[in-house]
Amino acid sequence: MDYYYLDHTNTPRGPHTLDELKSMARTGRLSATTLIAAKGDTRWNALANHLFTATHVPQAERFSGPSPASANGIAEPFEPVRRSILAHFAYCLRHYADFSGRATRAEYWSFALLLYTFHHVYRILFLYDTDTSVTLTPNAPELHIDTSMSIICSSLAQGYNTPIFWYNFLNLLIILITFLPACAVLVRRMHDAGHTGGWLLFAFWIPLLDFIPFPLTILNDNIPIYSDLLLVLIIPVFVLTLIDSKPGPNRYGPATKYP
Repeated sequence: MDYYYLDHTNTPRGPHTLDELKSMARTGRLSATTLIAAKGDTRWNALANHLFTATHVPQAERFSGPSPASANGIAEPFEPVRRSILAHFAYCLRHYADFSGRATRAEYWSFALLLYTFHHVYRILFLYDTDTSVTLTPNAPELHIDTSMSIICSSLAQGYNTPIFWYNFLNLLIILITFLPACAVLVRRMHDAGHTGGWLLFAFWIPLLDFIPFPLTILNDNIPIYSDLLLVLIIPVFVLTLIDSKPGPNRYGPATKYP
């Protein structure tokens, strides 16, 4: 029987035979408290429980729930999902409307960080160090925040062949292409951490603000209120995306990281 063990980063390593694990324990690579699980099992227990006995969980009891399962209904051994950053990003784009199942931290943050990086790359290419998002007027009682759509509308009225126009046009195009995949992977990330996908409601509207065809006006006295409100909505979602995967299958689907 093969086993996985959890390393210092709680990442499953293996598979290894029990004799190999015992050998690693004797050489100090593993300790008696290292958590191990049989391949396909959903339960982790200390290696010490196996150092002096070879008793194994019966085959019929090694699997929890119907996931994962083969076509003939027999559970298959658990294998953690492993992809590169680009492969995670491509997977999210292909599964743009898949709001079921689960996504690991690696999958979610690969998509989010590549999208963030791409945004700043094309911003530098088009605008260099130009700030086009906020209009400041000395001693004005209010703050005007230009959306991408409002800048496009203004550029069309004045002649659109400018870097600012093309930057904001590309920005809206990217939002249109990635909005649904971003929502889907966020919901799957919530599922993987054991939470409802309803947390999406706290964040999905933010990129849509760029489609408002006029500048957003905020009274200076109200800026702290809006800032606090935005933090209250965004911080909980951000923290939940950092939570590690829950072991084993849950009501949202089979595990993708831990058995």
